[in-house]
Amino acid sequence: MTSNLQDVVKTSSTPVRLTVPARDTVENPNVETNPAKLHQWVEQLPFAHPSRMAEALLTSLFQLNRFPGAVTKRSELMACYQLPFTSLYRLARKTSNSKASQTPGQQQANISALTIQITTELAYGYKLIINEMLEQRVKATNKPQFCNAIYSAINAITLEQMLEYSEFIPDSKTAWREIYQLYGLAEQYHLEHAIVEEETSISLLFKRILLIVLIDPYRLQLGEVWSCYEYLAHWAVKADLQQQAVVPKDITGVFLLDLQSMQPPKPPKPGQKLQPDRHRIFSVAPLNLIVHQHMRQIRNEEGSTPNGTAHIPPNEINQMFRHMLLAWHVRPTRRSERQEQYGTHLAAYGLSAVTNFLLQGSFCQNGQTANIGDTCEDTDQTLEERHSFRRENVHFEVHRWRIYNRSTSGVGIIIPPPFPTKLQVGQIILIEIDTNQQDKHLMPGTVRRIVERDTNTLEAGVQFIHGRVSPISIRPYNIDTSVTADFQHALALNPGGKASRTLLTPHGMYKRQQKFMLGFGGKTYLVQASKLAESTPIFDRFEYQEIILEK
Repeated sequence: MTSNLQDVVKTSSTPVRLTVPARDTVENPNVETNPAKLHQWVEQLPFAHPSRMAEALLTSLFQLNRFPGAVTKRSELMACYQLPFTSLYRLARKTSNSKASQTPGQQQANISALTIQITTELAYGYKLIINEMLEQRVKATNKPQFCNAIYSAINAITLEQMLEYSEFIPDSKTAWREIYQLYGLAEQYHLEHAIVEEETSISLLFKRILLIVLIDPYRLQLGEVWSCYEYLAHWAVKADLQQQAVVPKDITGVFLLDLQSMQPPKPPKPGQKLQPDRHRIFSVAPLNLIVHQHMRQIRNEEGSTPNGTAHIPPNEINQMFRHMLLAWHVRPTRRSERQEQYGTHLAAYGLSAVTNFLLQGSFCQNGQTANIGDTCEDTDQTLEERHSFRRENVHFEVHRWRIYNRSTSGVGIIIPPPFPTKLQVGQIILIEIDTNQQDKHLMPGTVRRIVERDTNTLEAGVQFIHGRVSPISIRPYNIDTSVTADFQHALALNPGGKASRTLLTPHGMYKRQQKFMLGFGGKTYLVQASKLAESTPIFDRFEYQEIILEK
């Protein structure tokens, strides 16, 4: 959020005022306050050059929000900005779906950063409208305009958060305070359920962003947060938001909102006493039932796909529902305590690199530790003689990254720039870990969380893959031996105990009942894929059955 703000808080003698920028001391002659002329200016914006258009739009909004003179038609002025903003936001959303972290080409990164700033200024503009109407007292005649301004302000802040989530950037520290203040105003004037546009209300918009943050969007795979958001446009209404004096004894799927805080909802304590003027109970249990029904419907291929999921492949829909139920219903707790631990460790990511180094048994090459710099070391390997791989001179990178915490289930990693463009949630990674015996041990894992703290710090949370992990080669089996595919890198996972053994293969390889040739330990096996256990943009992990053993 922009600095130099007027932060006027609610007191017992004055009405609530929302945070807006401080006004300039001198009127800027370049600020257009005539809606008709501003509309003409918008039509002349360079839509074919998004960066230039974004800069022009941001400058115009920035100056208007700080203009000290009279602005009598601010609502009409704000409406003029919607067309170019929608165009820019679609582009920013598209680019956020097609990259691993916020470090692509300069133009794409610039569009995303500018669009986030524009959403902030849009929210300011609508909050200025709200403040002006509060000063003049809200009447029945202008309630629809007041309702639209509240909705538009919440929507702008929500869109800013969605871009930040999709770019793996921490959301604004003040975003939740502002959303709560706006929703509180809607409740105060009984506008939360009023239909604003396309059968949408302030309440539905509020529930959607609450549900998104409860999923923990930084654990979602690339583009998955948008799939969740589209689905919730149809189904968030099933969640229940109400005032209660006491938290119920059964808190399954129940979260507590404090409208006077700056924090997202949290699980409450059973029987906790609440203050009706500031606390709300948010029950996701009714929505959990709907999601569970939709999951069963997709799994059993019963009827059409649920509303809001038509553009998502079935396996991704199923995984999205699993993430939702895990966050809203199961709410797992950490099994092992985190411990602060600092030090640099060698790491490599990507299924091919992980398989290669597991075959070697270390990050050493020809018995000697590679000369690795602060960032990475490039390693060339020839794999033609390993398990029938046909590719040669495969290029890998070994990185030296800093671990800042560790538990038995995983580690937290700090990555300096330049950030790796292919490191994303769902990526497979291999880390050299010190054991209790001071030995070096290669530990495979999956990236489960990514947050870009600032331009110099990317944080990644890695969950270890426990059990026996064996590098293998695999290819689809064809009866027609004249049509064969190259063997590809894969992993065989044996967690031990009664847990099912699984194969981890490149994404897109899995097909139910598909037969595969599997090379392991100098032998070849024929296996058949059964249940899909997990799918990410990098790999598919599935259970299998061995059919025959070829000699």
